[in-house]
Amino acid sequence: MPRFRTFACCWIGCVLLYAGVGELFAEEIRPSERLLPNTTQGFFAVSSVEKLNEHWNKTQLGHLMADPVMEPFTKDVRRQFEDRWSGVHERLGLTLKDMEGVPGGDVGIGLIAPESGKAALAIVMDVTGKLPQAQKLLEKVTKNQLKRGAKRSELKIEGCPDVVIQFDLPEPEEEKEAEKSNLHDGADKAPAEGDSAEGDSAGDASRGLAPGDSASDGPANDKPAAGGDDSAETTSEILTDDAAADEPAAVEKSDTEEADADAGLVAEKSSARQAFYCLTGNLLVVADDLEVLKGILGRKTGDTDDSLADLKPFRIVMERCAMDYDEIAPQMRWFLSPLGYAEAARAATPANRRRKGKSILEVMRNQGVGAIQGLGGLADFSSEGYELIHRTAVYAPKPYEKSMKMLVLPNRSEFTPQDWVPRDIATYTTLYFDILNAFDNFGPLFNELFGQGAKGVWEETKQSLKLDPDGPQVDLREDLIKHLGQRVSMLTDYRLPITTTSERLLFAIEVTDAEAVAKAIEKLLKDDCTVKRREKDGHVIWEVVGEESPEIKAPEVDFGFGAPPPIAPARPPKKEFDPWEDDEPKPLLPHAAVTVCKGHLFVASHIDFLLKVIAPEKEPGLLRDDVDYQLVTAEIEKFEPKEKCFRFFSRTDEEYRPTYELIRQNKMPEGETMLARMLNVLFGEGKKGTPRAQKIDGSQLPEYQVVRRYLGPAGMQISSEKDGWFLKGFTLSKEAE
Repeated sequence: MPRFRTFACCWIGCVLLYAGVGELFAEEIRPSERLLPNTTQGFFAVSSVEKLNEHWNKTQLGHLMADPVMEPFTKDVRRQFEDRWSGVHERLGLTLKDMEGVPGGDVGIGLIAPESGKAALAIVMDVTGKLPQAQKLLEKVTKNQLKRGAKRSELKIEGCPDVVIQFDLPEPEEEKEAEKSNLHDGADKAPAEGDSAEGDSAGDASRGLAPGDSASDGPANDKPAAGGDDSAETTSEILTDDAAADEPAAVEKSDTEEADADAGLVAEKSSARQAFYCLTGNLLVVADDLEVLKGILGRKTGDTDDSLADLKPFRIVMERCAMDYDEIAPQMRWFLSPLGYAEAARAATPANRRRKGKSILEVMRNQGVGAIQGLGGLADFSSEGYELIHRTAVYAPKPYEKSMKMLVLPNRSEFTPQDWVPRDIATYTTLYFDILNAFDNFGPLFNELFGQGAKGVWEETKQSLKLDPDGPQVDLREDLIKHLGQRVSMLTDYRLPITTTSERLLFAIEVTDAEAVAKAIEKLLKDDCTVKRREKDGHVIWEVVGEESPEIKAPEVDFGFGAPPPIAPARPPKKEFDPWEDDEPKPLLPHAAVTVCKGHLFVASHIDFLLKVIAPEKEPGLLRDDVDYQLVTAEIEKFEPKEKCFRFFSRTDEEYRPTYELIRQNKMPEGETMLARMLNVLFGEGKKGTPRAQKIDGSQLPEYQVVRRYLGPAGMQISSEKDGWFLKGFTLSKEAE
């Protein structure tokens, strides 16, 4: 999920920051989902760039970004979008600047899996009324591609009256160096008895290369276009390497040489890149796979049933969102097939950039997450009386298997903040979750993560906690989980002055037997040398005061997909990632404080926030009486369905403050906020635990008081439905207060 956000944000940034303004002319151009294939795994589209820009400029965030005091920040954000788009540029040769002023209507981008283990990228663009700009784009792209060393040719495809421009793209220098390094590593290995000392030459010969030639200089560029057939004819001459055309003599190879040769072939195939452009009528299609492009052109006029719009999960998700939508056309729409997208993203990432260890993809597949067949939605700026309004549907038909069974979120009607929730917090989330059911189905996931998939590891762990004479002797299910209710709440706040450790979190789980839960917590924590027992106003509090002993650390599991964005070819690192050399991950709540009181089990990130909630120095105002909260609640109460399983409230001018201040101090990478940690995972460079370099220079940002007046309250609800979940959220204008 976090990678699709990056994927979508790149495209939103593109259309908001660069798209020009042009007059739209009525013409029947099929929407993107009717052009892209049903093998599309990730999709994002804008119905009208002009309309999106117009509505964005009406929002308070749009006004903020247009404020002269934000110009340095805006420029840095623009640069960030360009950086995030750089991978797409590597694959397609298309920059954000190239597309400025070109879209005349619907624009869509898709990450496609044409076949197993393969990924393709395609952009479809309605250029109605913008044909001169589209022609200039092709001229500019051609000039830039030739300058980069690409080879240009033209193809004629049956059924398409216009030519397809093909670019054979050069291999990035960094990847050439990586391949040479791999070859050298193989050469450094001691040869087996009887092997020739000219192992590299033999390996080159086995790949059709003359001794001394680089693997990247082989015949890859001389091969036909990917997926080409008789319907695609080359109409301009492409230079060929005469030497590479000769069939090499058979050479006997050792197992080591055979492996090196196979690795060389894989690297050679993965590094051969092509980009295809076709401007036909008012449609501009850009893709890095010829068969994908052919399919798109075929759907332009033909009646087919193999488009993304015909895919059942896509259709169900969009129909569910449309049931709640009264506007003519959404400004933005998106779709994701979770496992399919993860597989395509992995295929799009060069092998030397894929992290070692077990990936989240493997875990999800093994745990039945494939039941989530699709999720997607609609979003609009400055619409229906909101700054932002968004709808998301998740299609996940039952029955569920393994740990997917944990996701039982019953709908309820009571969401009023409890009488201990103070007014002055940043966010408040409350949801209903069947904790006992989740516990009973947690075993397969635990076995997968910590038992390498072996059965019985979870049962052995529970028995050890229950029976080990040196352990806490707690029956987790009967002594603790059984006495927890289903309502779970989370609060966030921060401490002034803003530092890297300012953010505060608190989780509260309703309990049905407070005494039983308190006893179980005491058994679990009383003998832990890293936990200290405290008392405050009659409340027993268990506070973590030291880090976990290294002897009892759980095995580390790597959940990486590889370096983002997965839609583009990543450049290889100078040193391959090695999980065994990485620093140990930090605990999520290194200063946690736990107590049972007020009918809840409380777990806070810091004891000061816990005390603010359970033992305030003076009688606090309550969130339920807050004007912002009441405004958001009034809007949510208008939504259908009336029953929901989740409700969220945010005072965004408070929620975003720690992040903004850390950016302004150029300390965001060092932050311990949830957002900072997420960004370090997504954009980190080098070892885990090593802060990434800050991407945005915040030194010229204005004081936060200038910014906060543009940030209104926000809310969201989720409802459990027969075949999944439906989410609806919004942001209010500050003026609504």
